[in-house]
Amino acid sequence: MNLSTGWTGVQVQFKGMRNDVGSKFIGPEYLLNAVNVNYDSIVGADKILMPEMEADFNTAHDVDGIFEFAYLNAQNVPQSVSIAVVNGTLYKDWINATPTAIYTGMTPGKCDFGVLNDQLFIVNGLDYPIRFDGTLVAQMGAPYAADSGSSGNLNGAYYYAMTYVTAGGEEVIGTVSNSITVVNSQMELTLPIGYAGTTGRKIYRTIAGGTSLFLLAIVGDNTTLTYVDNVADGSLGAAIPAINNECPRVKFIEVSFERLIGLGDPLYPTQAWVTDSEIEVFDNGNFENVSNIDNDGTPLTGLSLDYAKVVIGSKKAVYVMDVSTATPTLSSTRSNVGVLNGYSMVKVPVQGDFPGGVMFLSTLNDIRLFNGNFAQPVSTSLDNLQADNLSQPIRPIMDYYVTPQTNVSAIFYDYKYHIILGTIILIYDIRVKGWAIYQIATDSYSPNWNCFAVINNFLYSGQAADGIIDQFYVSIQYRDEEVSSIVQGGQLLASNEVRYMQDFFAFFVMGGDDSVDISLVIDGEEQHKLTYTVPLKGGFFDSQYFTYQDYEVGQNTEDYRVVHVNLWGRWIQYTIRQTKGRTFFRGFKILWQTVKNKE
Repeated sequence: MNLSTGWTGVQVQFKGMRNDVGSKFIGPEYLLNAVNVNYDSIVGADKILMPEMEADFNTAHDVDGIFEFAYLNAQNVPQSVSIAVVNGTLYKDWINATPTAIYTGMTPGKCDFGVLNDQLFIVNGLDYPIRFDGTLVAQMGAPYAADSGSSGNLNGAYYYAMTYVTAGGEEVIGTVSNSITVVNSQMELTLPIGYAGTTGRKIYRTIAGGTSLFLLAIVGDNTTLTYVDNVADGSLGAAIPAINNECPRVKFIEVSFERLIGLGDPLYPTQAWVTDSEIEVFDNGNFENVSNIDNDGTPLTGLSLDYAKVVIGSKKAVYVMDVSTATPTLSSTRSNVGVLNGYSMVKVPVQGDFPGGVMFLSTLNDIRLFNGNFAQPVSTSLDNLQADNLSQPIRPIMDYYVTPQTNVSAIFYDYKYHIILGTIILIYDIRVKGWAIYQIATDSYSPNWNCFAVINNFLYSGQAADGIIDQFYVSIQYRDEEVSSIVQGGQLLASNEVRYMQDFFAFFVMGGDDSVDISLVIDGEEQHKLTYTVPLKGGFFDSQYFTYQDYEVGQNTEDYRVVHVNLWGRWIQYTIRQTKGRTFFRGFKILWQTVKNKE
């Protein structure tokens, strides 16, 4: 039998009114390919809304980080500031406004963020952590400096440092305050509290316009929070000693039990630092070392939170840290797989039979879910902690896009785990446990995403090498150009018998003048693919005999189109592509008959 016979006789029928009921949708686990669609309607695949440009920093550099800093000001009034880091400069208020540069001199590199005591901490694994109180920016463990407004001896540009006096002597951590210029004024300093064992603190300052630090004052306690500086340059004391307890240059940061947790310092790759409760500076001698557990000498690659525990990943395994007590404890788990990239680690909630946990990109180039019964004491629950593979259905995609150079960033938003893998974004919807690919590209522009943030309940992404921030799920088009979506099923109707395939029904939610391309492949014969452009409004009827309403349903009402196949075969695969507009695919059905010998 020649299965290619009759391919040119295919027609597309516009149906009349609905005469059946019930959803025909096959779940996302049965889709071979889903590009630029969501499962927001649960019973179908909705073409996504496209991103829309929110801010343009007019640079060819990466947007290294974006964040919503929510805090209480000095009057206990809630504040919210949009933060962006672009080419080593920290900006605020970039949403619906002209961004304001508030700090410069950072080394370009992807950033991570944490909030403690109404202060934002920003780290990149290259520089000392910086902190922002809504007005001023200083490096971790150094004072904030502000013009007091009172007349005084200071005239010029100054910055400060602070050291910590312990039983072991004066500890110099290497960080400095913000630089500030005053004219015949005094300076008001806000002092951080030292880590455990600190009995006093010493304040150092430059001369006007200088870069060397000299002793300004000795604070003989670890409780004083402010100091007013009115000391003339000529009255400063000895130079600051050499660094002997350097502040870690951590790459990732989290906050749990009012403590900062950081890791990823390139000089100490197996160490995780934990501050004392409500203390805003790391003590380089206060850390947990994963190399002491299970002979794991691989670098720590990321951290996240789940319940009241800190989840830490190395190149070899996943660990749980408990920081609820004065002495943190680090414990191994049964994950048996490492974290490839810490920017992929995101906490996701429980949803139906989806257990929730921490999703991440593993060292096996797949997406894992680390979960277990954290509610029980650690000693009885660690055996329940495991890292399940969620990405087996998209394994070829992972193998293709994940390389050592792949840019990675992830976030959870609107029931979906979003992860950037170079030029694409993979989406896992926890409601239907299905994957989709975002490959948003037009004829003239292909964005390359770099980082995510949720700000004011909207999803934003900063681009790489373009200085642009987009808001997601906003527009039908991207940059006024069309973007295609694809839904493709697997090989369907497997049978030992040859069957006569009569009709293919595609179900849609109607809404506009859009059309879709439906392609059908029988028994894998791509060279004989059936492709037809199917209008979703209007139809093939004679207006002399039928009114328009006879062939239409209401806006946002489910309707369907029929492709007459009229071919023999054992397998059928469908692909539905839409470029113009936005249509919601709801499923399909196939009418067939078994071929029998005529007696």
